[in-house]
Amino acid sequence: MSLYSLFTVKRYIEQLMMSPFIILGHIIGLFRPKSDFDVFFFIPNYGVGGAEYVNAKILEVIRENKKTKLIFTKKSYATTALHLFEHPNVTIEDISKYGDNKYLYFINIMYRGIMASEILKQKKRPVVFIGQCNFGYKLTPHLYRKCHIIELIHVFGIEFSRVWMPFTSFLDTRIGIAYNVIDQINDYQRKIGVPEKYIRFEKLNLYVDMPERYKKAERQDGLLRVYYAGRNAPEKRVHLLYEIARRISKEQVPIHFTFVGDLKHDAPADADSFAAFPGTITAGNDMYEFVTTNDVVLLTSRKEGLPIMILEAIKLGIVPVSTPEADIPVYINESNGYLLDDSSEESIVRSAVHALKELAANKELYQRKSAAAKATYHSNFGKQIFDDKIRELFTLK
Repeated sequence: MSLYSLFTVKRYIEQLMMSPFIILGHIIGLFRPKSDFDVFFFIPNYGVGGAEYVNAKILEVIRENKKTKLIFTKKSYATTALHLFEHPNVTIEDISKYGDNKYLYFINIMYRGIMASEILKQKKRPVVFIGQCNFGYKLTPHLYRKCHIIELIHVFGIEFSRVWMPFTSFLDTRIGIAYNVIDQINDYQRKIGVPEKYIRFEKLNLYVDMPERYKKAERQDGLLRVYYAGRNAPEKRVHLLYEIARRISKEQVPIHFTFVGDLKHDAPADADSFAAFPGTITAGNDMYEFVTTNDVVLLTSRKEGLPIMILEAIKLGIVPVSTPEADIPVYINESNGYLLDDSSEESIVRSAVHALKELAANKELYQRKSAAAKATYHSNFGKQIFDDKIRELFTLK
């Protein structure tokens, strides 16, 4: 028996065991007020990150002519990106307080019945969007194929694959944001025995909705300004950023580091000696203002799709110094940035230190890479391409 078949059998058993709670949820759903939505939009949260940015941009397009219900399923630990999801024509329901609790997991199961009941009561066939959301996947068997289900995956991971794997047969449209990620998922699906008819993905090209008034500031004082903006998740390897900054500081190279996000409480004791920690910056204009004051974006992740942080940077001509994850090498090379040697953590640190010192010492080299980075963005990414693709995906045939 293939791994796919094994997990599918496991899903059937779990559905049978959970059916009393699902049925109870359906009954409760019968007493909820009637609603009229074109799209049900399931995403985990509204925290700060590339995935949240992409979800917000998709929502921004579809809400123009689709009445949408947005459901957050997990607790959000930062509210700085919430405003990106607040629109006319969008109704928000946060079910995390009911379902995101391992001690009250039966409520999460019951909510699958509640949400399925609401979706099935719609007058028109709705679209259900799942933005890498566990709850959304587990809801799909209870929708009885009476809606069009769209899935978006940002990154590939073996652990997360065990969430979506048993539900591939319910997914009508599958979207990936990076060629590398799509290839990894498809290769893995064939390896574990997923039927070929379910192995299908469409590529979504991203963009950065940054007003043209934002321009990168010129280097005036001889300092090279380097930043990272994001969370301290294991795959981000933030400890390598700290070590890079620490070594640069010890050599007294004219480079200033800024690490944005909820990072300070986990930073090493000597962190203030080699970097600034302004905390979380609100997504959108405040973040764009901050980004324009920098020269280099530094990324040491071991798992990425195509980070919005990279796109924001190269649109302004900020030079990326990054590990060669997913689609990053498709767009970043020696002409417009640096791809770090990721053969070990030590090699990442050493190659980053070398790259930053080279940029700090050679202004002409920096200007060439900066101009090439900006040209890369404008020749590959655009809002109109993105918007047209989303409208196509969310229009029922």
